[in-house]
Amino acid sequence: MDLNRTIRRLYGFGGYAVGGIATPYLLLWAGDVAVPVTINRPIGATVRSPVVALAIDLALVAAFGLQHSLMARPAWKRWLGRRLPPSLERSTYVIAASLVLAGAMAAWQPVGGVVWQLGGVWAGAMTAGYVVGFALVYLAALWLDHVHLLGLRQAWRDETDSGPDQLRITGPYRFVRHPLMTGLLLVFWCTPHMTGSQLVFALAMTGYVVVGTLHEERALLRRFGDAYAAYARLVPMVTPAVIPVLTRYRARRRPAPPLVVRRPEIDYTPYGPPVWYADNVVATALMTAYSALFPTLERLMADELRQTQPDLRDPELARAVRDFVGQEAMHAHEHARSLAALTGLGFRVEPLARWFETATRWVLRPLIRHVARPTCAAAGSIAIFAGVEHWTATMSEVVLGQRYPDVYNPIAALYYWHAAEELEHKSVVADVLAHLGLSYPVRIAMFAFGTLAFGLLSVVGTLVILLQIPRLQGRGALGWLVYPVRVVWDGIVFGLVREKMTWHVLWGTLDRHRLHQRARARRRRRGRAAAVAQGRCMSFAVTYVVRSLTSTLATAVFLATFAVVRVLVPGRAPRYLRWFLQVRGGGFAKLGQILAMRFDLLPPAYYNELREILDRMPRVAARTIRRTIERDLRRPIAEVFRSFDDAPLASASIAQAHRAVLRGGERVVVKVMRPRIAAVLRADMVNLELACWLLQTVGVFRNRDLGRIVREIKRYTLEELDFRREAFNAQALHDRMAADDVDHYSPRPYFEVSSTRVLVLEELSGVWLADLIAAVQRGDRDQLARWAADGITPHRAARVLNRSTLEQAYRHRLFHGDPHAGNVIVMSGGTIGYIDFGIVGELDEDLALKQERLVFHLVAGELRAAYRMLLAAIELEQHRDLADFELAVTSEFSSYLLRVRSRHATPAEKSVGRVFLAVANAIRQLDLRLPAKLTRFYRAQLIVDMLAFKLYPELDPAAEFTQFWRDESQRRLRASCTGVSLTGLGAAVAAVPRVARELTDFLQFQVPRITTTYGQTISSFERGLTLGLEYLRRGALAAAAAIAASRWLGVPTRIEHIDNNWLLWAAGFALVGYGLGRIAQGMRSFD
Repeated sequence: MDLNRTIRRLYGFGGYAVGGIATPYLLLWAGDVAVPVTINRPIGATVRSPVVALAIDLALVAAFGLQHSLMARPAWKRWLGRRLPPSLERSTYVIAASLVLAGAMAAWQPVGGVVWQLGGVWAGAMTAGYVVGFALVYLAALWLDHVHLLGLRQAWRDETDSGPDQLRITGPYRFVRHPLMTGLLLVFWCTPHMTGSQLVFALAMTGYVVVGTLHEERALLRRFGDAYAAYARLVPMVTPAVIPVLTRYRARRRPAPPLVVRRPEIDYTPYGPPVWYADNVVATALMTAYSALFPTLERLMADELRQTQPDLRDPELARAVRDFVGQEAMHAHEHARSLAALTGLGFRVEPLARWFETATRWVLRPLIRHVARPTCAAAGSIAIFAGVEHWTATMSEVVLGQRYPDVYNPIAALYYWHAAEELEHKSVVADVLAHLGLSYPVRIAMFAFGTLAFGLLSVVGTLVILLQIPRLQGRGALGWLVYPVRVVWDGIVFGLVREKMTWHVLWGTLDRHRLHQRARARRRRRGRAAAVAQGRCMSFAVTYVVRSLTSTLATAVFLATFAVVRVLVPGRAPRYLRWFLQVRGGGFAKLGQILAMRFDLLPPAYYNELREILDRMPRVAARTIRRTIERDLRRPIAEVFRSFDDAPLASASIAQAHRAVLRGGERVVVKVMRPRIAAVLRADMVNLELACWLLQTVGVFRNRDLGRIVREIKRYTLEELDFRREAFNAQALHDRMAADDVDHYSPRPYFEVSSTRVLVLEELSGVWLADLIAAVQRGDRDQLARWAADGITPHRAARVLNRSTLEQAYRHRLFHGDPHAGNVIVMSGGTIGYIDFGIVGELDEDLALKQERLVFHLVAGELRAAYRMLLAAIELEQHRDLADFELAVTSEFSSYLLRVRSRHATPAEKSVGRVFLAVANAIRQLDLRLPAKLTRFYRAQLIVDMLAFKLYPELDPAAEFTQFWRDESQRRLRASCTGVSLTGLGAAVAAVPRVARELTDFLQFQVPRITTTYGQTISSFERGLTLGLEYLRRGALAAAAAIAASRWLGVPTRIEHIDNNWLLWAAGFALVGYGLGRIAQGMRSFD
């Protein structure tokens, strides 16, 4: 075995380990997280003077930089090479740097002071930046070959530190040339709590990063030459680009055909009519204004491109720019010649051209240079002119695609020639920008500025020419009055109907001439999955932008007009509000549904009007519904359904329902999601979160946790977008409702013909609960009598609905989370049927038990016990003063008991859901956390109370709950006394700790309730059993005492099983005695 090789490899591995430990510790030390010694928590004694501490810290940073600089010099490497093998040079460098770094961190002195202290969203953003920087450091090391970077490969293979032979661009190096430095800067600066020590270290290390990066740039340029220079022109050094540019860097630009500078010979002498473009005054004015504007802009663009020619190292691109300048100069020359022809038609274009030239020279050009100054001035100017190029290229496509016989021939020939050459050289400007290395965000910003400037000049020129046309046509006073109508009509034809110029220009501003070709190429490379993901992201981005802009504008207009309507025509204000929410759809419709379920918040007129939002939203076309079904189920609709009704049964905010008959003859309801509703809802939720964040940032609702409320609304809303989840919810409720004896029903789903956007459910027939409520409020006795003949009455529907909610929550622990009037059907005989299972809540066993106890104690008037059960359900922090909270909760409980027992209380005042809502508000004000499952249940209970009291104002919720608890107690008692076997008893004895806990809980809470329930119906003979139970209790306690005494006195009982398990037997007799005593005590209270 070669001992030198072994020592060399161990030395290299030691350097690799030391460097691998020092680097993450530095990042954690600088971020003041996760390690015992950090920049703000030093080791050992610290100096008190901030000046001395600052001097020490700067000296430590200087020592760190000096060590790096000295050991990187060739002289040091030659000196070290005479004493150590060359393969250990990098390992020695890593070990020395790690030791110096460890010494600097150990000797660091805190400066003191706080620079900034962030909270909320900004703290989260800073933390995210720190995490990204930490990950970026490791990713950069992995892609850079960390084994070579830390010297392990050189020591292991006994090779010199030569580095890679070719330039590799992978991973984060596609975005920045030095991602390792980018990650370090993020770690040093991204902290929500910036102290003076961290600021000093961040500033010093930022200077070191800048100097070290510049030195490394020179070294890489010497190593890789032109390859790295081309890479540097495309990829920024430290600041990451928004779009990866590796594709542009790797792609070989196909040699384009040379641009030819043509000299058209156009004769402008034959004059024509003043309105020379397709008899359209707007198109004529626009094209005439362009002829006055183009000479100035073409010369200006040619001058800017000439300035970039010395910086173009690609000879092919330099030739294309030279030909481009020649073509632009010829365009300017020909448009200047066309001015004479347009003057002959009667237009005063010479003054307009001179005005354009003056505005461009003294206003536009200095403004362009000022805007482009923060970047490369020449590149920024070219990026601005890129916007003009894209606009003119877009119009060129329109001009070449539309040929009219009534267009003035000389001007038409000019624009056809100009359009052809615009399309020919449209990519030259983009290639120049890519070659100069201008980042993509700057290019887009300059592009937008150029488009805006050119658009404003075009609008001014068009208006000037439009004012000249009536004079040329010899119009009188009446003609001037009719002329604006002609302008508007021709503008609509030119911009939207025939040429569709507005659409082409808007689409052209999305950089389609270059980016769409690359997008198609990327789709082919990445495959269908990546293309679909990218398409969804782009779709959501477009939807979000459009939705945000239109919602902002529409809301502003609505609020202004709604205020006027409320003052002038107050009776129409509810209808106007409902119309606005229906038309906007998405999150606005969900808001209307929430308001429609809260009659305690709005006047009756608003509540009655908003009920239409529940199931009377604007309809989706039947062909769209059919297309969605066939696309999701991947088969024709005739193969799935025997018949399909195109008329919608109901149209809600998220989906539309249609009747259908399956191939097997089953009558079903097909629920189909609205097109693009998912993107619209997500966009509205994002805007809602942003609005709440802004409100809390400026101090509005500072004491309310709006973020948590919005997150709950968002969770409720987005849950409704998955129809597969809804199908599973419907099946679970169907099975559980069928197992009890309450008249409620959940339809059966058909999974084989359902998907994520299509849900097929069993059809339920009956009366919508919303219609029943409307009939009650109208006092329509005839309609109510016809329904009563079928077993449908308001008071029965209210009681069954209330009982159904109690059964779902406390017995099945799975409940319908959105039981508003549009989701409930009263079936024949009074059975309550549910639809729309997008929101379903669930209570775990412990939470359901605590909620049961809370309501039981509340109905019984035991306020302290109810308050304790509430505290048991809350996520309570330690050492909190709850005196005010206890007072608020018990006061609300006491007020509820007074209201529920009064004959004069309104239905809303009797609602137990209202009590829950008040308790939830008190919890939020104290910054406590109510479990999300309980929040969902309280919401459902509140909705049910609102509906039940609308149907039956005399409903007594306390009596309803008491009746439910009697029935449930009997059922649980029967269930607990059924199916007990010796095997089960043995298993319970084996798990004695769990049994003891459950038995104690049963004896403490369940037995008194059961005995109280049976106390009202128990017979005199059963009361006589009290004495026997008392004797049995005493006997059990005596047996427990005897067994314990025999063990203590050392006197065996001569029963081997009892002697071996004496503690278990004694505890069992004691518990039996205690339970018998509790039962006897409850039976005595019957007398």
